[in-house]
Amino acid sequence: MSSAASSAKRIHSAYNPAQEAERYARQSLPSYNPLFIVLSEPGESWLACEYRKLVPDATLIVLRYTNDMFLDSDALWDYVWRPSHPVSTHVFLQSLIPEEMLSATLFLPWKPADALWPRESSMVWAEIAGFIKLQQSQLQTRGIFGRAWFRNMLKNALHIETIVDSTLSNRDVFLAAAGPSLEKSFAAYADSLYLCSTASALSFFSYNKKIPDMCISTDAGYWAREHFQDLPAATILAIPLEAAVPASTLERNPVMVLNFGTSLENSIIRSSGFISKPAERNGTVMGTAASFLLRQTEGSVYAAGLDLSTGLSFSHARPHASDSRSRQSSRVNPFSTYLYERNRASFSLEAYASWFSSRNESFKKRFKRLRPCPFDIPGIASVEAPLPREAEYCANRNSISYIPVLSKSQRASNMRELLDSMKNQLMTIGDPINITEIMFSNQIDDEYRSLVEAIEFSSFGEYLRLIKESRARDSSRYHETAASMVRRTITEIDSLSARLLV
Repeated sequence: MSSAASSAKRIHSAYNPAQEAERYARQSLPSYNPLFIVLSEPGESWLACEYRKLVPDATLIVLRYTNDMFLDSDALWDYVWRPSHPVSTHVFLQSLIPEEMLSATLFLPWKPADALWPRESSMVWAEIAGFIKLQQSQLQTRGIFGRAWFRNMLKNALHIETIVDSTLSNRDVFLAAAGPSLEKSFAAYADSLYLCSTASALSFFSYNKKIPDMCISTDAGYWAREHFQDLPAATILAIPLEAAVPASTLERNPVMVLNFGTSLENSIIRSSGFISKPAERNGTVMGTAASFLLRQTEGSVYAAGLDLSTGLSFSHARPHASDSRSRQSSRVNPFSTYLYERNRASFSLEAYASWFSSRNESFKKRFKRLRPCPFDIPGIASVEAPLPREAEYCANRNSISYIPVLSKSQRASNMRELLDSMKNQLMTIGDPINITEIMFSNQIDDEYRSLVEAIEFSSFGEYLRLIKESRARDSSRYHETAASMVRRTITEIDSLSARLLV
């Protein structure tokens, strides 16, 4: 008996494997029909036919435990990952399952295979757990900040005065996060490096009398604006339009617009006459910054303060913009409440660490952390400060190009037209059910892409509920949720037109 046949016998019923698979498939389905079904090592794939019968339109994804077993049945699945795959399980799943579809995704083990390959099972399910944590964190971010992102896009596009383009050639970059270890590693960098600060590390730069060449910020929250009081006027500010930035900062500093590639974002950028640089949305600014900078330079990126953990006393290098809040605390508004909220967010830090460790070899080769590091990130090297290279003594300012922009009044007029167009689309389509059919179609027409994204930004909670209710066997609440989503979107568009574009 072959090895594969022997293993198959051990993980499937010896008498009626088809009936065993049918029973398992029926019992495993929840009260809705999943859009994605992810199975770990299903052996001879008896389950494939059963899920095809029960949920014909679901995407079936398999995570194998070996490279050379059960090859003949791989064709029964839509996507198959094996240990020899060029990317990790985490990245593989991330490339297939949009975060908003997480609630419509079913993850299932085939337990007999887990018992036969316990080590492989443990590794795959640890990757699945990391994927789910990161997706949940990003969903939480979108739910909290979706409307703020939409408002910030329009407001920022109005107030930006100077757009720049800049190239780094082969320069090495010192990238500063605001973790406590920045205090120890800051003095070790070479002055010849290109200095890039996250917004939260600006107070630390100011205190140490260093001017960063670039500051990157992606945070859309209200408190993020505090950081910019320490931003030098000459520093390039690299932001997506959705970030929270004071209008005075946008009017003073040269801005490099980061583009996450959404249709709505592209529409606003075109309406404003801006150029932009492609960037990757991430749950943490350091993820976005690392990917962006590695695309901008052929050199290496050295990260300092990337602790991905909270200290016992301080969660940031000092000084930090949030320090002012400790001085403003009182008996009825104690600073401990703020610290509790910040430390509660540390649940997602493990997921962010997993994101870094799941990057490809090209990323890991050029992205390094400067010591000291509170704990290791698998696959990411921890190093001492690099020696300066002769090529890096070039003057940074020589690589900057200034791009002309439309007048503020012209930008306001263009964006008002964009909002009016989206509202007219909603009114013309009419029935909320017709709108959801457009949203959930396999191929959204280009004319509706910006509208669909505006709906997601304006009413993300209803949008997520709608995804799940669209797959529920009891669809009684579907129309009500769709109508609520449309009403909320129209209200938000009216508010933006009235308050931001006057």
